[in-house]
Amino acid sequence: FFDAMATASADYLKVLLDPSVRPLSREEFEQLKKRHNNDTSPLTRKEVEKLKKTQLERRRSPPAPRHRRSPPAPRDRRCPPAPRDRRSPPISRDRDRDRAADERRHHAESPARHRRDPATDGREAIPDGPVPPPPGPPRQSRGPYEVRSAVGQDCGVIRTLGLCYTAWANPVAERLVRVCVSSIAEGQLASTVDVKPEIFATDDQPWSWVIFDFLENSVRAAQYSLVHPSPRRTGYLRSWQLEGSQDSTVWDTLARHNNDQSLDHHRQHCIWDLRPEKFYRYFRVLLDPGGNSDGSSALSFTSFELFGDMSSPVSERGIEPAP
Repeated sequence: FFDAMATASADYLKVLLDPSVRPLSREEFEQLKKRHNNDTSPLTRKEVEKLKKTQLERRRSPPAPRHRRSPPAPRDRRCPPAPRDRRSPPISRDRDRDRAADERRHHAESPARHRRDPATDGREAIPDGPVPPPPGPPRQSRGPYEVRSAVGQDCGVIRTLGLCYTAWANPVAERLVRVCVSSIAEGQLASTVDVKPEIFATDDQPWSWVIFDFLENSVRAAQYSLVHPSPRRTGYLRSWQLEGSQDSTVWDTLARHNNDQSLDHHRQHCIWDLRPEKFYRYFRVLLDPGGNSDGSSALSFTSFELFGDMSSPVSERGIEPAP
């Protein structure tokens, strides 16, 4: 027994002291120790060689690959991804085709007067005519009516309405005259008829207009006048026309101006003659596209006045104001 133990110990020490063999791990050492304790038979040479070979193969074999997630692709910070709505259709890469399709759809859905002209390189095409104004309120008075004459520079129709309460009051503020405009960029509506040449101007849009609704009254104009606003030294009227109507739908041309140079400085007051034919409730000042001195379509004037005959309902005060 002692000889067998000595032989096993010698073989074990030989394996441990061999420089070509990697030192045994804790698990391997416990396995050898357990085997020697349970079995008195020593390790054979073949078993020792097999053990050494196994250790060498484990040492030379590459480690098993680990399952790692691939890193995300680098993003271009100059062009961050746009947020997308899951309910929206996928974005097409052909932007030119999509843009052309949108323009065709917009051209088909938009009305004829606001369609884009391909010949103008995508710019807004000039409409065929002015936008129709909203209808005015129905008249409350049914008569009797009285015809008064308002002829002269100091006794126009609008001034007469403003002086119906003895002291001057703006007819627009007193609801004796209703003013409707296509757009407004500067000033107030009451400035169009005020005796002071305060500033008023519309936006730069083709066919800009200003409509004067005399409500319960009607005017048969023989003359009319305009004043260029005091602060403005540009945008003088050059090509425009004055129109009259009974229902704000059908308009009769009362005066036509083509490159009229009458207004050439601020606060200038000009009077033009008309042919008095009918009584009209509505009067419209309509500017041609690019009809001012700057070549734009901004309509700017003040102190509009009509001279002629006025038909108004009779009341105790002489002129019945609008309700």
